[in-house]
Amino acid sequence: SWESWEDQVDLIDAVEQRQVAGKRELVVHLLWKTGSRTEHLSRDVHRRCPQKLLDFYESHLIFREEQDN
Repeated sequence: SWESWEDQVDLIDAVEQRQVAGKRELVVHLLWKTGSRTEHLSRDVHRRCPQKLLDFYESHLIFREEQDN
């Protein structure tokens, strides 16, 4: 079973696409409540702190204005 990080992570600072072991992967930059910063593959963050990841994505959404046709 996966240990939750929701209570230990302060926020997600960034998500970037990067080559990892020859594959394009999403890498998530975490800022912990202790002040430390770490990087993790998105699939691990997905399991351990899904709400923080959702909060990050929601805060970066851009909505288009509906155009009159």
